[in-house]
Amino acid sequence: MPRSGEVVPMEQLLSKIRQTIDGRVLKVDLEQEWRVGGRIWVYEAKIITPDGDVLKLEYDARTLEVLELKGRHRKQRDRDTED
Repeated sequence: MPRSGEVVPMEQLLSKIRQTIDGRVLKVDLEQEWRVGGRIWVYEAKIITPDGDVLKLEYDARTLEVLELKGRHRKQRDRDTED
């Protein structure tokens, strides 16, 4: 369990997601992971967009910096299948 000051409240994360991504949050997990520089707390958020795309974003739980974005948008998938 994180100590005081190691993570921002999840409500701040949800507010940031609502401001930056058009979609609905399906799930949020808080995990410790090894990154460059040591172990950090990471929020993993799974989001579904209005187009039905599922995105997985990882945020540094202390700063809310986006560490990683996984998922593909429908337009990219359509281009991949046109070949």
